[in-house]
Amino acid sequence: MNRPLFAYGTLRDPELLAAVLGHAVAPVDRVAAAAPGYRAVPYPRRAYPALVAAPGRSAPGLLVHGLSDFDWSVLDGFEGDEYERRSILVLSGGVAADADVYWPVRHIATDAPDWQFDDWMANIKPGALVGDGAAAAELRARLTAAAGGPGREAGKR
Repeated sequence: MNRPLFAYGTLRDPELLAAVLGHAVAPVDRVAAAAPGYRAVPYPRRAYPALVAAPGRSAPGLLVHGLSDFDWSVLDGFEGDEYERRSILVLSGGVAADADVYWPVRHIATDAPDWQFDDWMANIKPGALVGDGAAAAELRARLTAAAGGPGREAGKR
């Protein structure tokens, strides 16, 4: 079974997450969480954030449960070469859990201001749904073809 995803940026939005994965994630599988010792800051020259170490702080986000192997392949491709997947400790409902997170591969300045999810929702989300959704659909099609065609993409949970 896969660890959950800790989404601290744009994938916290259920519409964008569905556009990337090609299917909705049930509300019961999207649980409020926080990553103590981290915060989200703007990724340089991008509309999305990067997670950085920040002692004494806590990055808000969601735990996304129930992702299939295919979902993880899509997410890995979507996040591209700007991020690598790693495991971190998060808190959800006062309980500690291991989760996978997309961590920036380049150095990100820790003195940057906090990235604001609400600002992204209000100002950037509409364009992201169109652009990122189309890019993710192409990615899913390539991964499905590489897996041997329709029906092969579901993987095991």
